[in-house]
Amino acid sequence: MHARIMRISFLALWALLLAPLGWLHAQSLAPKTYAVLVGIDRYADAKIKPRRHALADVKSLYEVIVSRDYLGADPKNVHLLLDKKGEKDGPATRANILAALDAVVADAQAGDLVLFAFFGQGCPLGEHVGFFGTDGSVAQRAKTALDGADIAKKLEGLKTQQFCAFIDINLNEFDNAKAAVRELDLRSLGSIVLGNQDLPPTKRPKGRVMFIASNGLTPTVQLEKHSLFGQAIVDGLKGAADTEGYEPDGAVTVTELAKYLEKELPRVARTVGKSKDEKGQQALVLRNPPTYFTISRTPVAGKTTEKRLGQFSKLAKNGGVSKEVASEGQRLLFAMPLVKYQQELRKHYQKLADGALDVPDFLKVRAQIVEESKLARADALAYANRMHRALDLVTKTYFRRLDEGDLAAGAVRALYDAAHEPIPTDLAERLNGAKGLSPNQIVTLLADARESLRNREDLENRKADEATIKYVFSHQLDKYSYYVDADVVRRFQADTSGKYTGVGIQVRRDPVRNLLLVVTPIRGGPAHKAGVQAGDYIATIKRDQDSDGNPLDKTEVIPGDSLPLDEAIKKIVGRPGTKVRLAFEREGSPKLIEIELTRASIVTESVFGVKRNKDASWTFHLDADKKIGYVRLSHFTDTTHLELERAVDSLTRDGMKGLILDLRFNPGGKLNTALQVGGLFIKNETIVSVRRRGAPEQRFVGMRVNNDRDFPLAVLINRNSASASELVSACWQDHKRAVIIGDRSFGKGTVVTSFPFAPTSGILVVTTATFWRPSGKNLEKITTAGREDETWGVVPNEGYRIKLGRHEEADLLDHLRRKEIITNPNRVAKDDTPAFRDVQLEKAVEYVRQATK
Repeated sequence: MHARIMRISFLALWALLLAPLGWLHAQSLAPKTYAVLVGIDRYADAKIKPRRHALADVKSLYEVIVSRDYLGADPKNVHLLLDKKGEKDGPATRANILAALDAVVADAQAGDLVLFAFFGQGCPLGEHVGFFGTDGSVAQRAKTALDGADIAKKLEGLKTQQFCAFIDINLNEFDNAKAAVRELDLRSLGSIVLGNQDLPPTKRPKGRVMFIASNGLTPTVQLEKHSLFGQAIVDGLKGAADTEGYEPDGAVTVTELAKYLEKELPRVARTVGKSKDEKGQQALVLRNPPTYFTISRTPVAGKTTEKRLGQFSKLAKNGGVSKEVASEGQRLLFAMPLVKYQQELRKHYQKLADGALDVPDFLKVRAQIVEESKLARADALAYANRMHRALDLVTKTYFRRLDEGDLAAGAVRALYDAAHEPIPTDLAERLNGAKGLSPNQIVTLLADARESLRNREDLENRKADEATIKYVFSHQLDKYSYYVDADVVRRFQADTSGKYTGVGIQVRRDPVRNLLLVVTPIRGGPAHKAGVQAGDYIATIKRDQDSDGNPLDKTEVIPGDSLPLDEAIKKIVGRPGTKVRLAFEREGSPKLIEIELTRASIVTESVFGVKRNKDASWTFHLDADKKIGYVRLSHFTDTTHLELERAVDSLTRDGMKGLILDLRFNPGGKLNTALQVGGLFIKNETIVSVRRRGAPEQRFVGMRVNNDRDFPLAVLINRNSASASELVSACWQDHKRAVIIGDRSFGKGTVVTSFPFAPTSGILVVTTATFWRPSGKNLEKITTAGREDETWGVVPNEGYRIKLGRHEEADLLDHLRRKEIITNPNRVAKDDTPAFRDVQLEKAVEYVRQATK
């Protein structure tokens, strides 16, 4: 049954049938609601800029939370901290905020709803996000600001799995903020909801969600009396977000609010925003499931629900229906279920409560709906066998020993999470004893669990399978193992192989125009050959055949602003030889430019040089006079080693004396390709050692006995260089073949293997081994405490470590990505970006010049 209507036990529901209506409404959210609400317009430190509407936003939120028409929270459980003395809970000082969090964590019990809101100014605290209380000081922010990690620490003892945060914070609204922001890692804010991502999933918090107004680096849109974010939150909680099902049910869930903000906030921002940043404002949502719970009730639909519940309670009290039917009716009348057969039941319960259907006729209809919703045992067994197949593959190939029974128990929990259903008591007991089950017992357990959930559209086709597999991978395996669902298999294969079928363009959605923007055509692809240019907007997609080449009954015309990015891309890509027409808006052209493109097999670039030539090819000469070459590898695909070898051979023919190989931001890729790349610059020496569970260590050795590529080699890495890029840089460093320059690498020393999974058309990506440096030293960070003095990752050579701040790294990535763009040589590009100085590359050039003297 729907999660928001199943959190109350059967006895409590039965008691509600006999309760007065006013009491029922007051208790209709969770047993209790607690909140810590912080809103600060002005700060004692004049160096912190005032914030508009923060106080007004939080006061409006407070009124909704304590109003009996909405959340109905007891005011004594709601801590309101503002920027003035004499307010309900005193000024919003750092100490008062922490004390309020302590009180809520101590009082809130399992099943309670806990809300946290912060509207005000913040600051970077190193890499972490900081929150200024009223007593915050710019000069002493390390001591006076509230660290996001402090809030996460306070919430560690929270007993409930219904926590929701609303954050509207500006992080650079103080004097001399620019330098501080450079170190900021916005991901640190997520620790409040997601916990420590290096911990196993079983030790992370569950049932938490956070709504964030923006990235915190640009001002958010302000309306006349409130911020756009604050107004949207309040409107959503008051009922604007109550859209699931066939009618408003008076209950606003986290999911409904997220969908409302995703649609409403960008729409209004595009209309009222005064700058490009404001027009592009979008809310961010972070979740740690299960997060399907109710956070508000609304009066209009709520009154209708109360009336029906009252009428139904009289019928139940008089013995008109059984306890089973009474309990089911209470739940379905209370809130809108998501599943169609339950919605049909709800409609007939409404008729029964309204007196439009008598009990005998109702029971006949109910029996028919229940019978039709049964799932055939054969279908349940088919599901169970598919899941057993996946779990068996994981247990046999995973780099650590696993128990398939434990995995099966997780699979069942995943199934019930996906259905928003509580696990029946008898089934829960079986899950607790699942360890050590035989294959037949595992299949029976999975079949019983699936059969009990009946035939429902949210689990049909491959939905049940994918929900199950995703849960097992995300909750019971390491963070490098994951499931690729069928909808993104093409993209995954393109990323790993470097090949895909389509028209050959990189696109993103422009939040201001709400159109797809061509970032760049791909060299040699259909779009590049047809004259599509970087900066073009896709106004319309026209198709006479689908992506597989099947003819459509009529021409499909899709406006560029009508689909989410992923859906639009699906319409554009397709089988080689099929056609699609795109209409482009282009600067300087008064009319749309329509181009018919024939889809083809596209080979994406993974090897980049210094700059593009007029034909969009690359020049790899960084310093023609000193004969220094430069090659950047973005990732390791099937063809990377071939492209790299061609570039190096070309440079060698031109008399190259030294080479700089750039692996910054390289996340890795194919192991075989990494072995090929690693062997390019060594002789018959060890490239890497691979260790698999239950198998002897496997050593991979270079094949070039008489390798004459002995020129000075500098390799650039940073903390985003991972996996295969660490493998090759560690190899060359251990053999003293290259000098490593930049920052310490990511620390991923595991091998993942992709297994196509035919039942879902998806891919199982499983960690099957670990790899080790030629020296035998460890590369994997998560096997350590992650301290600087521990052995993990690749550390640059002594004297060549150059750390960049987060902002500097972002600027570097933007700089590298801009160089990839294929520009029209006949079009003068507007470049308002500041000149970029690559200090790490400068250090590499300095080394190679010295080494080639």
